[in-house]
Amino acid sequence: MKMTIDEEIAHAMEVAEKKVLRGKIADICSILAAYYGCPCDYSPQDEIMEERGNCEDCGEVSNAECWNRFFETEIQLDRERIQDNTNKMYEEIKALREENKVLTTECDRLIKEKEELLQKVEG
Repeated sequence: MKMTIDEEIAHAMEVAEKKVLRGKIADICSILAAYYGCPCDYSPQDEIMEERGNCEDCGEVSNAECWNRFFETEIQLDRERIQDNTNKMYEEIKALREENKVLTTECDRLIKEKEELLQKVEG
């Protein structure tokens, strides 16, 4: 499917923004590396990094790259938590909808029963 000119411009701007953000992240990681060294040396980061296998080549890559991996790991963990929470909320909504169906059916039954009783009282 061919993109319109507006869509192409929007896509190009999105790509450019991502490149700028990656550059800013790289700058931040360099600053952190200069001040604090490698994030693998700190707890609980070291546990997170080891769990994700990011410390395997620590010392072979720059401290800035280790910081970048640390942030990527944190972002991935956040995405996983968000997905887990979304799945749980979806299941809760599904259960509530089912409960709502049951309650609606019960309400309809009670309304019908009330109408029948009123007819008996009036008649």
